[in-house]
Amino acid sequence: MVILEYRAAVTDGTWRLTGIFQGRLNKKYFDYIGGVILGVYGKIGHAKGSFALLKVLASIAELGVPFKFLFMPTGSSHLLDRFFKGVIANPALAARSWYVPPCAPWKVPRFLD
Repeated sequence: MVILEYRAAVTDGTWRLTGIFQGRLNKKYFDYIGGVILGVYGKIGHAKGSFALLKVLASIAELGVPFKFLFMPTGSSHLLDRFFKGVIANPALAARSWYVPPCAPWKVPRFLD
């Protein structure tokens, strides 16, 4: 998973992350994944289907269906933590995922572009 707000370029084409996602990710792999780009933004929650979406995305990622998953989540820290763990729990989904930090509502159209 690539986290946009925590990334720092490293000369060999990988990214160094800080915080709970410390380590190195190969951005090159993400760039070569074709297919559609799926994006979600807003509050994370059970009633909103956020965790059901992760299950479906993990299943189709394991089948090798090409897609990229961009998400700009907001909500309680407990639910965000669970959502992030759900994304990184599946390597096939994590390789296709980008986290976009939340922004002001009037800037969300940039995310949609």
